[in-house]
Amino acid sequence: MVRQATINDIEDLIRLRMALIREANHLEETEDISELQNNIAVYLRENISEKFLAWLVEDEGEIVAASGMNLFQKPPTYINPTGKEAFIMNIYVEPRSRGKGYATCLVNEMITYLQNTEYKKVSLVATEAGKYVYEKIGFKVKDGVMEYSL
Repeated sequence: MVRQATINDIEDLIRLRMALIREANHLEETEDISELQNNIAVYLRENISEKFLAWLVEDEGEIVAASGMNLFQKPPTYINPTGKEAFIMNIYVEPRSRGKGYATCLVNEMITYLQNTEYKKVSLVATEAGKYVYEKIGFKVKDGVMEYSL
């Protein structure tokens, strides 16, 4: 089941974000990144459901994957007349739950959400492992950033 996260899900969002950071940066469990964890908690409490939206995947009652999306506005352009943009980040699936299409489901949920808003541009930075997933959905590489036009 995929659902939008609420303030009640902050602990799971922090847990999965920290796992992503440790994995992406090849950090040992013994490395102290508690200051970063505290900063993430503050950020989420201040921004969840407003400037930062998140989605979760539950499998058999356990949260096993998450994604996030920042909403912001730049000066309007010809290509994006509202200037409103979204940036997808923090897509993480626990290792034991990979290969089930959860990352694709999360991205599709975010795109569906955006289709009913004034946000007409969404981008992300892909890892090599994730690039194929995003290309399948329709993202294109542009200046090192992958974008999807709604």
